[in-house]
Amino acid sequence: MHEPVGGRVATRKPALLPRSEMLVRHDWVTRYSNGLRYIEKAPLMVWWLATSYTLFGIRGWSTRLPLILGVLALLLAIYKLSCYAYGELGGP
Repeated sequence: MHEPVGGRVATRKPALLPRSEMLVRHDWVTRYSNGLRYIEKAPLMVWWLATSYTLFGIRGWSTRLPLILGVLALLLAIYKLSCYAYGELGGP
């Protein structure tokens, strides 16, 4: 009734993600997905991922690292903005 998932995946050519194609093509300006230009989304996060892959290799934690650093930078920016707006002792 249903085809097993492993059979479909094994016969298909693996797709390159835009961040992986940046590394393969050495083109950090124009994004590509499976050989086609992919310009619908902003490339900043993909640049961070490709930089992380270049520095640390393609691993699970190097994929998550740019997001974690972005969240920490956002928290620091919110803290600085709140200190500027309300002072050091600002709060409820």
